Amino acid sequence: MNKCSQITPPQKDQKVDFEADEDNNAKDIYVVADLCEQNTTTLLGVIAVGITFFFGFVGTFISRFFIAKEPFVSVIIPTLIHFIISILLIIPMIGWLIYFIGTCYFMYRNYMLVTEPEYNPCR
Repeated sequence: MNKCSQITPPQKDQKVDFEADEDNNAKDIYVVADLCEQNTTTLLGVIAVGITFFFGFVGTFISRFFIAKEPFVSVIIPTLIHFIISILLIIPMIGWLIYFIGTCYFMYRNYMLVTEPEYNPCR
């Protein structure tokens, strides 16, 4: 089993495992990762990427606010930046390239915010 490095002790309703000492007392208690929760998180990450790809800056807003559950204040700046990048689509070639690179960046960031807790301190 994988041991997760915890800064805080396990919380109520978390799955744990432990090592027993020679007196059958629990020692080295650690949280066991829930595979079902990991699959759900990955699926939500893929959905965030798809929404961002198909809906652009609106997808960034939806991914960050509704899926990653970031506060509105943290969502508005990346959404506005993605909107500005979207406006550059009117410039042939260079604008398209900037839009493509920017959208790829936001797809990656939105995925990481949904799937990795260390990227999203609000969760």
